[in-house]
Amino acid sequence: MDLWKLLMLVWAVPVEVEPVPADVDGPVEAVDAGVAVGAPVGPVPVEVEPVPADVDGPVEAVDAGVAVGAPVGPVPVEVEPVSADVDGPVEAVDAGVAVGAPVGPVPVEVEPVSADVDGPVEAVDAGVAVGAPVGPVPVEVEPVSADVDGPVEAVDAGVAVGAPVGPVPVEVGPVEAVDAGVAVGAPVGPVPVEVEPVPADVDGPVEAVDAGVALIYRLMPTDFHDRSFLLIVRNYRIASY
Repeated sequence: MDLWKLLMLVWAVPVEVEPVPADVDGPVEAVDAGVAVGAPVGPVPVEVEPVPADVDGPVEAVDAGVAVGAPVGPVPVEVEPVSADVDGPVEAVDAGVAVGAPVGPVPVEVEPVSADVDGPVEAVDAGVAVGAPVGPVPVEVEPVSADVDGPVEAVDAGVAVGAPVGPVPVEVGPVEAVDAGVAVGAPVGPVPVEVEPVPADVDGPVEAVDAGVALIYRLMPTDFHDRSFLLIVRNYRIASY
């Protein structure tokens, strides 16, 4: 608290002042009733140890737990001495990293490139040898003969070069077998009924129901070509089968 504020405070609040002894030069005022006359006004000062004669400038104890002369601030990281052949300063980035160690991810060791390689060679993966092709394994294509017009490529590893691509075509001939049990060339549809030739003296078509029926029909007189004949034919067919 400076003198001006102290005077303002004194003028505002009346303070009882104790008698001043004769050996005091100037007035002494007790700012607080609990403060003895002559006690320092303000926070308690920190005791400062004596400064040795070989110290240039004042030394103050910033904290009671810090010895006079100790460095103020965070503890610095100890840096190893830099060898004479290093150009520029070397600092330890991490306490667990030795001075001079490379900073960043561990580099991949690349094998030496032979003199007959044009351009740099880099190992893309640690498990890939230097010079191995990068990407999917290429499909080996057989050499194309001189009489082939255009490129020939293997569509599938299991398909030989030149094989047709797509489903296997079915060989179609003039006639297709509808059923495995039907021979090629056999008529497709119901089996036709063989009709015997009709003699010239018969008016209208005659169908042979059976070989025996036709024979009976020809041998019988015309008068029997009625209902009784049909009954005979029916009985004959039943007996025949």
